[in-house]
Amino acid sequence: MKNYLHYGITVYLRFLREESFINVLQKNQIKYFELPYIERMKAEKIIVYKDKGTNRRVFAAIVPCGSPEKPSEKIYITTEVPMDGNWNKLISDVDAQRKGSTPMKVESRLHMVLDILLEDIANDKYDPYVDMMSPAEPDFTHLRVGLNAYGYDIDTLDQVNAHDVDQVFLKKIMQS
Repeated sequence: MKNYLHYGITVYLRFLREESFINVLQKNQIKYFELPYIERMKAEKIIVYKDKGTNRRVFAAIVPCGSPEKPSEKIYITTEVPMDGNWNKLISDVDAQRKGSTPMKVESRLHMVLDILLEDIANDKYDPYVDMMSPAEPDFTHLRVGLNAYGYDIDTLDQVNAHDVDQVFLKKIMQS
């Protein structure tokens, strides 16, 4: 089992062939619970169980791979739910690290909110006849109102811990 980092938390990757992880748990009389997480996800299921050795709660994302003739599973094991609750990102992050990438950094809430607001602006103002090579400046009023609706104080926006948001862009929002 090799370990990786996702948002600073250790994730172990285990491969099983010809036997399912659920069967392994059942054989060892380890009770588990399937988390009610059913977004379009890469994992077949997310389970939580108690580790017999440490008695700690452990989460496992089970991803089937292989073929029906030769079933196998990748199991992503961690002691914490991902900070953003996104198991798909955890799986993608570990898979990318296996290929040499560096661990992902958690996306800030402010970045996520700005993405939503900018997408709203783009959808509201979509005009197929406008030259797509020269995008217009975003509607900063819409951004100010939208950020306020998500609980952000526009006057202190530059003090929010958002490593992934351009500070010049934030200043434009604040000054508009």
